[in-house]
Amino acid sequence: MSAVDAVLGGLLYSGMQSEGTLGVSSNAVILPRMIYEVVQTAFGFVISSDNRSVAGKNDTLKFGFSEPVNVSLLRNGDLSVSKTEASTVSVAVDFVWDSLNKNLAIAPAFGEWESGQSYTIHIKLHSLLSSKIIDTTLVFLVKEFSDISKDFVRGIKLDNPAVNYNTYSVTLRWNEMKNAEAYEIYTKSSSRFETIYSLTGEVTTKTNGKTDTAFFLQTYNLLINGDSVLVLIAARNGKGKSSFGEPFAIKDNVPPQFTEGPYINPDTANYVINATTYFNGTVNESILPTDINFNEPMDTSAVLSINIPTLTPRPLKAELKWQSTTSLRISFGIGAGTLNEGKEILKIPVTVSGFKDIAGNKFTGTTVGTKTWEGLLILIYADGVPQL
Repeated sequence: MSAVDAVLGGLLYSGMQSEGTLGVSSNAVILPRMIYEVVQTAFGFVISSDNRSVAGKNDTLKFGFSEPVNVSLLRNGDLSVSKTEASTVSVAVDFVWDSLNKNLAIAPAFGEWESGQSYTIHIKLHSLLSSKIIDTTLVFLVKEFSDISKDFVRGIKLDNPAVNYNTYSVTLRWNEMKNAEAYEIYTKSSSRFETIYSLTGEVTTKTNGKTDTAFFLQTYNLLINGDSVLVLIAARNGKGKSSFGEPFAIKDNVPPQFTEGPYINPDTANYVINATTYFNGTVNESILPTDINFNEPMDTSAVLSINIPTLTPRPLKAELKWQSTTSLRISFGIGAGTLNEGKEILKIPVTVSGFKDIAGNKFTGTTVGTKTWEGLLILIYADGVPQL
């Protein structure tokens, strides 16, 4: 039952109530019909469905209407089918209505539609429930569909292959499949704990006579926790659907970045720490905390390793502690010992590796000179006068 049917049905029922009996008053039909005219303006009397785009030479054309049709008002020529190149000459077809007069089937009276032929369908119909009329001309191109059930859509890719944890949307593209009249896109999101693929959308538009092979997919909040979206695409035509190929995965694949510290020379390190005040001027153990900030949530459960040279004037150690998913604190402990004031500055390289973002992406590496450091390179300047 349509929304209009429900409204009208309720009005008819209320209009027929009369002192506890179900008699029909003079206003029982007139009042609901008047009100229906107002309601019907919003909903309209239209062709609600048809199968012209997927019908082949052996198929029956099927049209659905939003309201019952007043078939008693049909006149000669209100329904007709002709070859498009000879639109004045009708072809022999059967018009069959369902019991509610809301669905119309059109089939050749003898034989089948001609493959490759274009037919013009003229429809002029009156609504049973209002004064509205459908008066339109449609074109039906008979296509010869091939069986695509054993084939599958190939070449699925993204317009922009770079996907980050906060990517709002992506555009999917794939190779055209011959004889495909439409494509159906199914997705499954791990962030929603889905265990089965659901129909997300379809592509039926055509460009230069060919069905488009692109789909705009929203991924907002679906990748933020390292989750992925899996995609399946099926082609369809008048004979059925294709098989499904392997799922195409959409996941954060952009390496994380960290905010570089002050006084950075790209040829030296990611961070430069002036530790002179700690190595020079005190002989006691000191703590030098440094916060490393990241541009996206990191995997704080990942095992980090730190490499500290042992040949330093005083013992050097470090403690790593996540302050949040985007901030790591490195506390350098400098042991007690003798000073090297006035000596040439020491450049002590400390490396921290094992970083991964929440999707598992690692740093691309830091190249200093001819050497690539895996992860984060911190250069500690100590003793002497720092050349910053």
